[in-house]
Amino acid sequence: MRHTARSNSSAAGPRDLPAGAQAADAAPGAVESCSDEQDARETRIREAAYRLYEQRGGGDGRDIDDWLEAEAMLAQHDAGELQASQAADAGL
Repeated sequence: MRHTARSNSSAAGPRDLPAGAQAADAAPGAVESCSDEQDARETRIREAAYRLYEQRGGGDGRDIDDWLEAEAMLAQHDAGELQASQAADAGL
């Protein structure tokens, strides 16, 4: 039987950066800030999903539906806030 060596393509590395980006392009603290923002976003989604769970009286098996609905609600809310902010900046 013949074995061939394969590279681990799932390992994180420089190729995982967005097109044209270099590791040195990030400002100091940018990675931590990005991670903090992601953590805060996930916390908001988790809390909203739990509220949805409670509103429908609990019951298992709908956690993914609750999560996706919470994500959509928060995305819509954030888009509305962005539009309001842009309108205020434009003096509307």
